[in-house]
Amino acid sequence: MVSTTRKYTLERMFANQLLECAKDQLSFRAVVRDLKLRSPMLQIVLMS
Repeated sequence: MVSTTRKYTLERMFANQLLECAKDQLSFRAVVRDLKLRSPMLQIVLMS
């Protein structure tokens, strides 16, 4: 289970990265991987 503080930090990191890319890029891509299997669990792609 992820603690509230850590969860907030991960959400904040993701939001900051998204905002940074939005300023410089026309698209954003993020992949979340399983640490043990190293396989993709979630992929987010935003295009404007």
